[in-house]
Amino acid sequence: TLNIGLNGVGTYNLAGGTLNAQALNKQVSGSALNITVGGVLSADTVNFDLINTSGTVAPGQTNTTGKTQVNGTYTNGASATVQIQLGGTNQGAVVSGYDWLSVSGVSALAGNLNVTLANGFIPETGTVFAVITAATVNGTFANATTSGQRYNLSKTASFIVTYTSSAVEISQYKNASPPGFIITIQ
Repeated sequence: TLNIGLNGVGTYNLAGGTLNAQALNKQVSGSALNITVGGVLSADTVNFDLINTSGTVAPGQTNTTGKTQVNGTYTNGASATVQIQLGGTNQGAVVSGYDWLSVSGVSALAGNLNVTLANGFIPETGTVFAVITAATVNGTFANATTSGQRYNLSKTASFIVTYTSSAVEISQYKNASPPGFIITIQ
């Protein structure tokens, strides 16, 4: 557990490195956590509005699938990333699960959505993953701007991204390996 603002009001910058925490709490009104370039936040619970200006939010704990519950609003800035791992079909589960960012308030999206497969998991056709849920979802990711379209969300995986008023869902996994060359021998 990390208590932000314990010694007074201030902005705390995560500018490089990874912060793993079970819980982040804001002790003083006006204090903030700012995730900037190179900063990666992996937390189970964030008990305040979270703003990711140019870093990465990776739900759960680092290198495992899991859930991050934001009790407040979440803003993903134009240079920020949400990193999702798919290791199974259980939402937010560490074992046989996939990452889930759950926001009690509004989730304002920009920046990028990156998705990787974990533990050799290959999604079955028709499986839908609700990777972000919120009271309201506003905006889209820059690398997936139109709901219902297919996007390469990593070097090896493409998905159909669907935006609803309260969720971001990915489905219809497809290997996104680069196309091969055609060689003609005469």
